[in-house]
Amino acid sequence: MHIYFLDIDDEDVEPITDSGGLDVDEEQLLDEIGSAKPISSPPNAIDPDVTFTGCDAPQRAVELHELLNSTHHAPLPVTMAADGADGYYVASSSTRYIKPSDDEHRREVVRTSLTRAGTDQRLVRALEAAPRLADHEFGNDLEAHIALPTDARKVRWFDPDSGDRELAEPVETVATAYGDVDVYDLEGWPDYEFDPDDPSEAPLLVYEIDKDRDAEADVRLWDTRGYESLEADGRRQWQHVFSKDHEYGGAIVLDTGRLRLWLDEDDGTVDAQEWDSSEAEWTDLELAAEQPESVAVFDIDVREIGMVRDVVQVTFDVDGELFAMDAILESGAGEVLLEIPDGEDKPVPEAVEDWLEPIASRSLVDAQATKTLISRSNLER
Repeated sequence: MHIYFLDIDDEDVEPITDSGGLDVDEEQLLDEIGSAKPISSPPNAIDPDVTFTGCDAPQRAVELHELLNSTHHAPLPVTMAADGADGYYVASSSTRYIKPSDDEHRREVVRTSLTRAGTDQRLVRALEAAPRLADHEFGNDLEAHIALPTDARKVRWFDPDSGDRELAEPVETVATAYGDVDVYDLEGWPDYEFDPDDPSEAPLLVYEIDKDRDAEADVRLWDTRGYESLEADGRRQWQHVFSKDHEYGGAIVLDTGRLRLWLDEDDGTVDAQEWDSSEAEWTDLELAAEQPESVAVFDIDVREIGMVRDVVQVTFDVDGELFAMDAILESGAGEVLLEIPDGEDKPVPEAVEDWLEPIASRSLVDAQATKTLISRSNLER
């Protein structure tokens, strides 16, 4: 079973029931020829109970429970071994059962009820952007980019107001730790131009993608749980985070597949890694080693956790003065959009600006992209 980022062994999933049917008019159950009169067809629902065992059972159960309860990720792409059950689902309920025990015999159960929002026959993926002008001092470019997995098919621009559509071509293809990603410029739509004085919604970028590849280009938010590496001995050590209420056991890592931004409140540090596709490994940018003695991370506030955009506010202690910045990571990005938040009335301290400049985006545009599903009927002529 595969749900968004999460792979779940089939043997950990209890046999499911797939319920459906037709609602009927009880007052006129039979028409003149003796046939039931259908009024509507309720959505199908499945109830997969998932059992996690072993030392990583709590980690995996929390991941699934957070994901199913995240409004920013629903409906979720789900594939499973049962024929005809694949689709996009919303969790109508998710209950985590915890049985404390020693590491080796840990066991947790997540009981779920998932309602199907639709399948690829009715729904299609889309990126929706609402570009705006950001406030920072790291550059003045006006490029607005969004990204899709290179495996995406039938990629086209679509204007929901006019119904116009146009084939879309990427401006570049970049390698990430999780697969190749195509980058699109919002101004690739012939009738759209970003106006910093009057930002407006861009057209949708509509595409098709296999559900088990749906998350390939998406941003990831990790809880390192105190571990230096994502995996060890074939087992994942870091934990996916899908909830702003998550209690962290280590550093926070925002990950685009090209750049990892490490935020460690306990150590008061910021660090970064970039993906080296030629060596297929992460390279340390030594940001923490260059951190000025006068600057320390004072507080970290995870503000948004989405599919293609995460926002974290970092408050620095700079020589005894507090200064806040928003760190925005978007799909396909190799840099961080560092912005002065609305409530901050001071310019970026010189020590912070010089230190973070190597990872800071030069673009003034925050694409504010969200990943959604739209009905295929909207695309029909």
